[in-house]
Amino acid sequence: MNAEVITIGNEILSGRIVDSNSAFIGARLSGIGIPLTWITSVGDDRDRIAQAFEQAWARAEVVIVTGGLGPTHDDMTNHVFAECFGRKLVLNEEVLEQVRARFAHRGIEMPSSNVDQAMVPEGVVALENRWGTAPGLYLKEAGKHLFLLPGVPREMKGLLEHSVLPILKRSGFGHPIVQHTRRSTGIS
Repeated sequence: MNAEVITIGNEILSGRIVDSNSAFIGARLSGIGIPLTWITSVGDDRDRIAQAFEQAWARAEVVIVTGGLGPTHDDMTNHVFAECFGRKLVLNEEVLEQVRARFAHRGIEMPSSNVDQAMVPEGVVALENRWGTAPGLYLKEAGKHLFLLPGVPREMKGLLEHSVLPILKRSGFGHPIVQHTRRSTGIS
């Protein structure tokens, strides 16, 4: 069993933000016995995102994608995923209500651009995001698991801890991976 993380966003490739998500995910996956064997970072480009999805799906049993689920024009992860996996995007009323409720709780009217966050590919499970507006998405197919998570670290961590890891644990993955470092002196 192995895993791959795909981080999406020009801001990661340009160095404007540091990819702390991959390190966090790798540590948490090791804790349940799933080694992280690849990390792929890709900019906001449809073709490159599609290529990253195809490669990860071919070589890993668990794929966790972070980033590109927001309401802006460059947030295209969900759309590219739907195209790659041949699924239609459909409005999920429950997710839309959750997004509206988050804005209402803050006393703000929801912008129309946020409706896009409630578009969920057919056959994919929407994971409630209690820390932000974009839901996580989960696909289990052909014995593999694929998760789409927001790139905002607080949201990603909440979804990973409360949704992703419990799903993977129920799937019966191996034992925690324990690493030890031995230091010695006088040996070249």
